[in-house]
Amino acid sequence: SVETSRNLQSSTVYVTIMGEREEKQKTLNGLKSAGGFIQRTLRKNLDLRTIPNIRFMLDDSLDRAEQISDLLEEAKKNL
Repeated sequence: SVETSRNLQSSTVYVTIMGEREEKQKTLNGLKSAGGFIQRTLRKNLDLRTIPNIRFMLDDSLDRAEQISDLLEEAKKNL
């Protein structure tokens, strides 16, 4: 998902990355490194006065959902 400030100065892009912790961090670092390129590409292709500063964040909601599901399954076994 993406959250953009009302004044279009900043956008936070939440990404879900599959894999182990190290792989996730490498991928997130790659996205952060590409931030300037992505902003320049947006500037060329969008008719906006201001292109937001893009910040990438890891969305770990799927991991948390899986943990909750595992806990519920474990609780169900103990009933």
